[in-house]
Amino acid sequence: MNESEQRLILDALDLATARVGALVRLPLDDSRYSGALESAQKALDEAGQARADLSGRLMQRLMDIADLDVIDTRSDPESADP
Repeated sequence: MNESEQRLILDALDLATARVGALVRLPLDDSRYSGALESAQKALDEAGQARADLSGRLMQRLMDIADLDVIDTRSDPESADP
């Protein structure tokens, strides 16, 4: 992951933090509340996607470095709780 990609992830998290902060400061009956809620949800979704992308890249990098294989040792994987 290069510095530009890292910056995008940090920016997504910063934006989500700012949007949620703005949302919680508005009263529920404020006319701007609906727009702030939508904006906060979008920013949170984007931050979640950035986090998921980062997690996937980190796991792939670990697998590449260590040549890891995940082996399910449960006797019946279909019966396990999610």
